[in-house]
Amino acid sequence: MAKNIRKYAGYSLFDFLLDPHFKQWVLQPNREMDKYWQEVIAENPIQYDTIQKAIKIVKNLPAKDEQIHINGKDALWEKIEQNLATKTPHRPKPKFGYFRYAAAILVLIGLSYSIWFYHKNTSLVYVASGNGESKSVLLPDSSRVLLGPNSSISYDKNFAKNLQREVWAEGDAKFNVKHINKNPNLIRDGERFTVHLDKKVTVEVLGTVFNISSRRGSSLVELLSGSVKVIQKQSEILLKPGESAKSGMNDDQLTVSRKPLRLIREWEQQTVLLNRTSVREIISLIRDTYGIVLKVENTTILKNEIDGVLPINDREKALQILTSITGTSLQEKDGSYLLKEIK
Repeated sequence: MAKNIRKYAGYSLFDFLLDPHFKQWVLQPNREMDKYWQEVIAENPIQYDTIQKAIKIVKNLPAKDEQIHINGKDALWEKIEQNLATKTPHRPKPKFGYFRYAAAILVLIGLSYSIWFYHKNTSLVYVASGNGESKSVLLPDSSRVLLGPNSSISYDKNFAKNLQREVWAEGDAKFNVKHINKNPNLIRDGERFTVHLDKKVTVEVLGTVFNISSRRGSSLVELLSGSVKVIQKQSEILLKPGESAKSGMNDDQLTVSRKPLRLIREWEQQTVLLNRTSVREIISLIRDTYGIVLKVENTTILKNEIDGVLPINDREKALQILTSITGTSLQEKDGSYLLKEIK
């Protein structure tokens, strides 16, 4: 399993969920894989909580509105530290004593940072959904979030007491934000509601209803009612109902549109309306919703555009609809799925 361990430093939660080696380790662990992933965490300690969240989702464990159990985390860190200790090469003692003091100071600084980082991150409440699963989350301020499949939100456990209401989101979600501002001419920090979608895009609101989608470096914000401010780097856009703002993986600018989206989520019906949606986009939707990767025998069908409806809580039905509208059959082998033309 010779892979670049450092590449995981830039992985998002969804990257881990799509990594076949990671999923194999979670579902079919062995001594070699355990050793490898301990090395991954030791090399990328900042990814520890993200990896733990990904493990929960892969195992389809019910996500709870609580912190990760501290004892379990301490046990894993102890294993990692033992692993690192066995790998530390022997070095000759320095000739000058002040090197020892400098090293001790660095260790203390590192330990202080680790304790700060640990407490900072374990203060977050994390909620996630699995394959084909949606969840309704009531936040401490009575705002409500509807999570689509394979999606997640995080927020501080002292959410209602903080100076600003902040949520970190990945995947697909619908936000119904409670309006607590009483004087429109005087907006206090605690009355703002902020959603961080990725490293680039932030949504600021007072009280409104909007959809978000944030996957693989691309983010979309769709305003249903009220108003939202979408921020990316130095640009800010104030959306009106019916408008959407999109940020691509390599884009520095937000794109605003009033056109109907190609994928329209009907949250209450647990369906997605297809509006001249390409087969390529539908395949991505199925991957995001059910965690399976579909390949096609004839790539020309990827550009075909389709109108229709797909369920987001019934994998078999969704695959049956896809094969029916594309005139294909589905072949499965060793966890791989192929759409093959019917001749």
